[in-house]
Amino acid sequence: MTTIANESLRKLRPPMWTFWPRAFSPLVAGIFVALLAQLVAPRLISGFGVNLLLLGGIYIILAVSLTIVNGFTGQFSIGHAGFMALGGYTAAGVVYYGSLSWFGDAQFHGGMLSWAGWAGGFSGPLVASGDVLFVAGCIAGGLVAAAAGWLVGLPSLRLRGDYLAIVTLGFGEIVRVVLQATQDQLMSPNEMAKVPWHALPNHLGGALGFILLPGYTSIFWVYVWVAIMLLVSIRLKYSSYGRALLSIREDEIAALAVGVNIPAPRPAITRLASTSP
Repeated sequence: MTTIANESLRKLRPPMWTFWPRAFSPLVAGIFVALLAQLVAPRLISGFGVNLLLLGGIYIILAVSLTIVNGFTGQFSIGHAGFMALGGYTAAGVVYYGSLSWFGDAQFHGGMLSWAGWAGGFSGPLVASGDVLFVAGCIAGGLVAAAAGWLVGLPSLRLRGDYLAIVTLGFGEIVRVVLQATQDQLMSPNEMAKVPWHALPNHLGGALGFILLPGYTSIFWVYVWVAIMLLVSIRLKYSSYGRALLSIREDEIAALAVGVNIPAPRPAITRLASTSP
């Protein structure tokens, strides 16, 4: 019977050669839709409409990432703006100071994929060296935000409910105060040459904000990252890690009982065991 069951399961599995097409077809479709929107949308709508599309895509990324914490796991975190600020300022710093170092100015050096689309026509290559710098800045921003989330999560995820919300709110306020306390932005390669590279993160404009950035944020790049974020969140939800997150949301003690590593409820398990008959 076991042999027959295994043979039946083997026949139900799709062929191995279809694994990569099935795995990456949603991402390819998302990139195609983003490219189509980059080419078509600026011709059909005004600059204000394009700006709304950009903001909508950015907030989709923010909302989906917040869903992983608040929706999948059921933990009440309100420090998301702090992580977004860390990632955004890191990406902006890499692009701005990288442009000063690489190109000698902070002007636009991208291709058609990074062209905003509402400031007139564009004649140039599809991808340019500035696009590489922009993608590197986005990846660096994501890594910094992820590292900050891991460091904050180590102690704070032992808390629950209002206490977790207070800790994450405090982290967001700390990030805001630190960013406002940074020094003035460096405006030229000559000023940048006088500052060591490790001191550049302290020159983010302070309370005046980080301004005069080269504009690489386009419909294409925003919705490529939207597609990546949606694909990662869906795959995470139906993976073993995602099911563990969902089990934490439903019942932390039951999740711990079946082997999910949850540090906070252990005292509750101990009290439950001590009071049971």
